[in-house]
Amino acid sequence: MALLFSWCILTPRLSPMLREVAQSELESIAYDIVGRVVEEELSREDISYDDLVNIERDANGKVSAITTNMQKVNLLKLRIANRLSEEMFIRTEDVIKIPFGNLTGIDFLTGVGPDVHFRTMWVSSVDSEFINTFEAAGINQTRHRMELEFLINVGMMFAGREIGVDVGMNVCVAETVIVGEIPKYFSEK
Repeated sequence: MALLFSWCILTPRLSPMLREVAQSELESIAYDIVGRVVEEELSREDISYDDLVNIERDANGKVSAITTNMQKVNLLKLRIANRLSEEMFIRTEDVIKIPFGNLTGIDFLTGVGPDVHFRTMWVSSVDSEFINTFEAAGINQTRHRMELEFLINVGMMFAGREIGVDVGMNVCVAETVIVGEIPKYFSEK
C-alpha cells in the first residue's frame, strides 16, 4: 500500500524528468539505427557522389550546371525510409533501463539505484527529405553537400501513458568540393 502511495505521489514529479531522460535514450537509439541503415544502404549499392549528381562543364571546362539524378536520389530515399520503417517495426519490444537516481533530478544520484524498465513503442512514422547545400570552401571553391533529413516518431510507455518523442537528424550521403577558376590577383582587405 505504501509503495502504491509513493508511486502516486512521485509519478507527477518524475514525468518531466522521465521525458528528458527518455528523449535522450530514444534519440541515441534512433541515431544508431539511422546511421547503420544509411551506411548499409550506401555500401550495398556502392553509391558515390557521381551516382547522384552530374557536374556539367562548358567548352572551357568551367562548371555550367549541376544536375541531380532524381531517379537514383528518390530510389535511395525510398530504400532508406523503408529499411528504417522495418527496423522500427522489428523493435516493438525494446526495453530502456534507466537507473532510478537519474529520475530524481539530483545530480549526485545519477547512475545510482536499481534500473527502472520502460517498454518502447517505435511508431513507424519515418519522414525523410533530401537537402542540398552549397557553401564557400575557399577561393572560388564551393562545397556541395547532399543530406537526408529524417524525422522519426518514437514512443515509450510510462505509468500507462505514452511519451512521444520526435527525433530529427541529418545524414550526409554525398559531398564534393567544386573548384572554379582562380583569379590572377587576389588581395585580402
